[in-house]
This record gives sequence, C-alpha cells and structure tokens, in this order.
Amino acid sequence: MREFSLHEFGQASEVLLSEGASTYGRTTEDVTDGKWTKTEWTITRRYCKKCCKQHSAVVPGVLSKEYFGTTVMSQVFCIRCLGIPFDKIQRIIHMLYGRFIETSNLIHICNTVADQCGPLYKELLKLINKAEILWGDDTAWFFNKAHWYVWAFISEHTVLYHLSASRSKTVAEAILEGFNGIIIGDSHPAWNDIGSEIQRCLLHYFKDMYQTLKDNNSAEFTSLFNRLHAILKSAINSGIKYASKNSEVPQSVITKLQSRTDELSNHTQMQTVSDTQSASDASACSYAHS
Repeated sequence: MREFSLHEFGQASEVLLSEGASTYGRTTEDVTDGKWTKTEWTITRRYCKKCCKQHSAVVPGVLSKEYFGTTVMSQVFCIRCLGIPFDKIQRIIHMLYGRFIETSNLIHICNTVADQCGPLYKELLKLINKAEILWGDDTAWFFNKAHWYVWAFISEHTVLYHLSASRSKTVAEAILEGFNGIIIGDSHPAWNDIGSEIQRCLLHYFKDMYQTLKDNNSAEFTSLFNRLHAILKSAINSGIKYASKNSEVPQSVITKLQSRTDELSNHTQMQTVSDTQSASDASACSYAHS
C-alpha cells in the first residue's frame, strides 16, 4: 500500500483558486514497476472563484472518476481486442498479478478505454486520408461468436484498424472518403476506384506467380516468371538500399526498372499475338483440309 498527498491542480489557475482548501481520500489500483499496487491518495480540493466550482488535485496515471489506473486498463483492453473472453482475462490478470477483477469491472474498463480512444480514432482517420500512399488489407476475424472483418489502413507513419461485419466496398469508401492518393492492395474489388491510382501489392504478385508456376511449369511461363521475379526483386532491393540511407530512389534507377518492365510486357504481348496467329493459321488449315 502506498500513500500520497496531492496538491497539483493541473491546468486550473492558482490565481482563481481560493486560499482555503479541504482534503478527501481516494483509493486506486494499478500496475507499478510490474507489480500490482494499491495506493491511498490524500487529495486537496479548492474552490474556483470564476466558475464557482470545486477543483481537485489531479491523480497521475488515473482517469477522472476511475478506480483502476491506465496501465491495467490498457492491458485489459488490448487483451480483449485479441478476442479473448472476459473469464480468461480474469485468469490472466490473476496469474500475472494475483488480483481478481470482476467481469462487470472488466466490461466497464473496455467501454471506458473505447470512449477515450474516440477522439484519437478520428484524428487517425484524418491522417490516413491525407496520406500520399496507403496500404490497405482486410482479414476475417471470428469474435463474440460472429464473423467480422478487420480492415487495416497503413500509411508511412499511421496505422488505422477498423472492425466491420462487412467486407464490401462501402466500408473502404466510408473510411477513405477524402483520400486522393495511391492505394496499394490485393485484388479485392473494394479498392477499385478509390484514390488517384491503385497498385497491386508485390507480395500478392509473388504469391500468384508461384501458384501459377506450380500449375503451369512450361518453358515459356518459367522464363516469364524468372524475368518478372528478377525485376520485382530489384525494385524491392533498391527501395531497401536507399531507405537505409534515408534518401529517395534515384530517377535513373526507376527509369531502368520501368524499361525492363516495358520490355517484358512488349515481349509478352508479341508472344501472345504470335500464339494467337499460329492458332488461327492452324484452324484455317484444318478447315481447308476438311
């Protein structure tokens, strides 16, 4: 048990507070230095001449009118966000700290933290929509005996998660209502017509390429695979190389990669036309002999 006396009034002006003061006690519990700690506070309270209300000294690390501190509240909330039931959260907290918290208190903690995160969520939403480049993805999540989808929106410095029962395009459109940058995602149609451009995720490219190679290991596709794979690897390595130097990829490197891509694309198109022409000639020859 710890005991403290508080006299700091946060942002309240000392000039406007009366000289007379009273005190009252408050008990809080939290995790301090890895140990469960119960603290008894003696808090000073003074009257404000301007707003005609009592002002109490601020308890550090504890939200107003809350019993548990912000450390344990954050831990409970994060564990719950992983989809772990409240009864298991009780056992985890008890195993770590030897403290049993009632289910009603755990629910209250989660609801309180969610309310506190509301303004932060709105601020993250603004930052995401201002990004020049954005990575988007979604994945299925079974939570509270129901199927949900966790949407992830990732910029250079910001990550926003959104939980929805839907995987439809309307979810992405609602989140990215003001977005006008480049969206990088998989082949999910939800990303179509959002922002100024859409770019296919390289990891999804690699996955599809390996799957196609597994199903079709012909010499033609193997050659195409190897050349495209080399171009993509060069692009990734260039990004890593110059990012480690905190500098942008030189335009000469980008132009060279684009030239290699264009060359491969033109070769593929010519091969497709050649194959189509050969098939047409064979068909015509077969018809002439029939």
